[in-house]
Amino acid sequence: MSSSRACSATRSRRRVSRRLTQGSAAAARQLADEFDPDAALIDMDLGDGPSGVDLIHAFGRTRSELVCVMLTAQSSALAKERLPPGVGFIRKSLISEPQALLDAIDEALRRGGDGVRLDLDSDHPVAELSASQREVLRLIALGLSNAEIAKRRRVTMSGAEQAVSAVFRKLGLVQSDGLVPRVEAARLYMEAGGLPRRSGEEIL
Repeated sequence: MSSSRACSATRSRRRVSRRLTQGSAAAARQLADEFDPDAALIDMDLGDGPSGVDLIHAFGRTRSELVCVMLTAQSSALAKERLPPGVGFIRKSLISEPQALLDAIDEALRRGGDGVRLDLDSDHPVAELSASQREVLRLIALGLSNAEIAKRRRVTMSGAEQAVSAVFRKLGLVQSDGLVPRVEAARLYMEAGGLPRRSGEEIL
């Protein structure tokens, strides 16, 4: 499956009976209106424009009954706080054949989206961070200064500096001749979930 696809599926008699794909969030929404699926397997990265996260939020507003499963290169620790409850996760690296995706959709239809969890990576340092700390780490990985982080999070400069320092401590990063904590923190984020995107964060 291409990494720039959104896949919708419906089930008949406990089996996935049809698969349809679209290459953008807008096209996937139109397809869902025409096809009326029971479940959707959505790639987090849909290329330029709104992301899979944006698409899931849009479906939550217009198709609350739709069961959604997120296909992603990230760990749930990095993605979960950006999604509504009840969404399943599948790590791309843990899928070796297409049938596994169909089985996951069938499982989601039987148990709900959050019954599908093929994404766990609990031994990674980023998994130890709180949701708030992961958001600070994401902003660091975007290359933002403490001043910009303070602006984005609507806190004081001192508050932003303390939040950044807390992330460094939780990750075990200290200033040394051979290590720059800010750079290493960004590297850990990208190792866990890939390069964060500056665009495509708008909601459909």
